[in-house]
Amino acid sequence: MAAQRSSASKRQRDIDKRSRAAEKRDRRQRKGDPSTDDPLATDGVEEITTPADSSAILEQVEQLQREFDAEIIDFETYDARKTELLSHIQI
Repeated sequence: MAAQRSSASKRQRDIDKRSRAAEKRDRRQRKGDPSTDDPLATDGVEEITTPADSSAILEQVEQLQREFDAEIIDFETYDARKTELLSHIQI
């Protein structure tokens, strides 16, 4: 008998879970470095949600692309963070 396929929502939950774990790991690693200016490391600070910040979000996506191109982060992390950032853009 063939194995059941996982649903799209389950795959999305798994991607989100891996993304949150990676972000948590990154925050822990940077915790001792106050010079790090990472907009994704909010640590309870209000996230960017206003339409006026769309240009700031796009700049963060560009920075994320540069990190991916430089092979600093893997594709799964890149994709999860990009999806998260783009979800905050108000149309």
